[in-house]
Amino acid sequence: MNEEVNHIGIYTGIDELDVYYDNEDAEDDLLKSCDAAGTADVDVPAAEKVPGLCNLEEGFWKTREKYGYINLKYWAKVTGYKMDEILHLANGIYIWQDPVRYELSDEDRYSGWITREEMLTGNLVEKYHKTEKYHEQTGLYEENLKLLKANLPEEVLGDELYIGMGVTWLRDITLEGVGIYASFVSFLLETKDVPDVSYEDYTGKWKVLCDRKPAHILNEVIYGTSKMSAVKIIEHLLNLKPIKIKDPVMKPDGSGVSYVLNKTETFAAQKKAELIEAKWHEWVKGYMPEIIKAYMEHFGYSIPSYDGHWIDFPDSPKCRLKDYQKNAAAQIISCKNVLLADEVGSGKTYEYCAGVHKLIQMQLSKKALITVPNDTVKAVYDLYTDLFPNDKVLCCYPNGNFKSSHRKKTLEKIRNGDYEVIFMPHSSLDRLTLSKEYLRKKKRAELRNLQAYIEQVHVYEYRQQLRRVYTAMKHKTDKWEREYKDTYQTCFDDLGFDLLVVDEAHHYKNISINHFCGSEVIGLHTEGSKKADNMLDRVRYIEKTGGRVIFATGTPITNSMTDIYTWQYYLQPQELRESQTYYFHAWLATFTKAVCEFEVDVDAQHYRMRTRYSSFQNLPELMKMFASVAHFHKADHEDRQEGLPEFEAYKDIVVKKTEEQKKYIEELVKRTEDVRAGRVDPAEDNLLKITLDGKKIALDERLVRADRTTDQMAEQTLPDTKEEKTGKDAEHTNRVSACAENVRMMYQKHPGFTQAVFLDISTPKAGFNLYDKLKKTLVDKGIPAGEIRFIQEADTAAKRKKMEKDFNAGKIRILIGSTTKLGTGCNIQERLVAVHHLDVPWRPADVGRILRTFKIKKNVEVTDNGKIII
Repeated sequence: MNEEVNHIGIYTGIDELDVYYDNEDAEDDLLKSCDAAGTADVDVPAAEKVPGLCNLEEGFWKTREKYGYINLKYWAKVTGYKMDEILHLANGIYIWQDPVRYELSDEDRYSGWITREEMLTGNLVEKYHKTEKYHEQTGLYEENLKLLKANLPEEVLGDELYIGMGVTWLRDITLEGVGIYASFVSFLLETKDVPDVSYEDYTGKWKVLCDRKPAHILNEVIYGTSKMSAVKIIEHLLNLKPIKIKDPVMKPDGSGVSYVLNKTETFAAQKKAELIEAKWHEWVKGYMPEIIKAYMEHFGYSIPSYDGHWIDFPDSPKCRLKDYQKNAAAQIISCKNVLLADEVGSGKTYEYCAGVHKLIQMQLSKKALITVPNDTVKAVYDLYTDLFPNDKVLCCYPNGNFKSSHRKKTLEKIRNGDYEVIFMPHSSLDRLTLSKEYLRKKKRAELRNLQAYIEQVHVYEYRQQLRRVYTAMKHKTDKWEREYKDTYQTCFDDLGFDLLVVDEAHHYKNISINHFCGSEVIGLHTEGSKKADNMLDRVRYIEKTGGRVIFATGTPITNSMTDIYTWQYYLQPQELRESQTYYFHAWLATFTKAVCEFEVDVDAQHYRMRTRYSSFQNLPELMKMFASVAHFHKADHEDRQEGLPEFEAYKDIVVKKTEEQKKYIEELVKRTEDVRAGRVDPAEDNLLKITLDGKKIALDERLVRADRTTDQMAEQTLPDTKEEKTGKDAEHTNRVSACAENVRMMYQKHPGFTQAVFLDISTPKAGFNLYDKLKKTLVDKGIPAGEIRFIQEADTAAKRKKMEKDFNAGKIRILIGSTTKLGTGCNIQERLVAVHHLDVPWRPADVGRILRTFKIKKNVEVTDNGKIII
């Protein structure tokens, strides 16, 4: 058996039985008596002990602690039982034999034994039905069936199940030999011939064709329009494509034709789509028994439970984990891929450090790469080496080991050294590509797979479409081969990693969703970032070579509900394929519902009708499926007693607009209209620039007005308050003065404590800037200038460390900086009592980082000075 198979629970070692037992006749007698009694009649020996040996249960936990999987030989050694005795006594109590692994081992009776956690992970309904078939053939899996049956998820009720149009797992259901979607189209449009509703596995697209055109009154009047027939609307609904009708319009310069949205026809077609969807939901209720059965076959998951009480660290007395952290480590050991998604401040770093150490110790992994944000490399490295000083660890610093002069030597050191754990900053890993040879083979294999798939397609139209896709892919691959260059002589796949740990993994969630989805989802870009796509390639490489992946983030869902799909696509690709939700639109159709509502436009004056997938459906099954790879923990009262602060409240401070701001917003409205109408070159003006200018004017008009750049003019035209009042009675005319007043009050209310101010749209520089303006305002309010610092002043690691130390000691009371520099990786929380966001961060995850592990107990406030929704 190869090493990888051994690590998932298959162990033989039969040839060494005689090392532990010499009396074969006694063994045969015992087996005969066991066979006569039957497994169900044999009691597991209690805590009886042979001197120097363990009882059966203790041996079970010892073998898990030492190996992480069921090693029968070791279990026999520590208990004194023979391996056959252990199988007879422990089957159905501590261990179960996995039929798939048993077959892979050439039906070796000592192979394929797994734990309860492994048995109850995954799609239990599907696993139960497969085990039934194996049991009918062999009669070996009665205990498996008992365990699975007792833990099967409850069958969903029809009124609890949302069936959207386009869910791909419905395509296997046939009604009198006709697919369910074809049956619906035939019912709705009263067609004489059965329509051809087919799904292309490669492109993930639905096609609806009718040999005979449906009746005009049904197809183009009742359920469709003259611009978009019912058949075309149904195809759009199946593919989750937005219903839009555009008319060709000649460009003013006569250079060609542009397509302009026909709002009237679009609205009419959208109403027909709503009618079709209503008819679908009404019609599909008549086939709920078949649908529920198919649904449970695809999504029959239960929330797994991992018990880590057996995990111990005798070689590291400093490593004292809480129960939930031990459970997380147990999940890391049991599962190939894990997402640690505990609440911020719950100690995810301890979890993955402990998990990596155990995997190395158990020889389930040989070389681990832990990549963390640049600013936290040393802190995490120090933590790991303090906990596990005997591990062979190498730390690569961004401004040291990976300088161009040292890079080659560092990579050779990683590749050829006997290091077990390597720490590497995100920026360094981002520059480390997979080899051109590996990627070339991967891309060529994709082309061959597509070519083979095309040969199986018999419909001429589909085949031609796929051939065009193939041609485009080939041209793109050929161009890539000509232009792509390895970053270094040593690439990621040359370094021998079999365990990849990514801390703050949400930095890599913007992967490309390019499955020909056709769904214009607001907030999701089909073209992702290069660094996220490269990370996906690394994850796929690790998975392909039998390795493990651990992601860690306190913000698994940041600004889009589709983040869950991203994590599943990273860590659960096989589960997505088996449930037929691998393509993004298929996942959307199953677990979300499109919501059309009015939203404030970028000009902050008008509303636009937007379609977003902002409502979850079938959430219990989604979360059960997701929980099989994710570990969650929400900080409770006990955790807070041990260090996490009590959160007082968010406070929104609203500052009234000035007349100058109102006038500028009117200009933004006009600019927005010009951009949407195509009357301006995108290089000169665009919606992103308008949005940024809107954020600037909300802060201070001097950020956008060239004629208001001096402090003298600013003091003349922009007084901080209308009257010489302070505190809550003051009526502030700009955010800086409002924020400064809040900081002053907290400064006086909590002597000796510290505050952080986040400010992104400005930087400390010559001329007018909000950093200097805020500091001057604070000094005028009586706060010593020496107690106010900018994080940008710390331009080296040594200066940053000293600034953090002074802030934690209370020598610096007010620290001002950007979200990037003052957020993730900045350890300034020991005396922190309040956080102020002077401008609105782009991502919800950037708010509230004060809620992490504190070394002292206190209440905290998070205030947002300005108009912000949280």
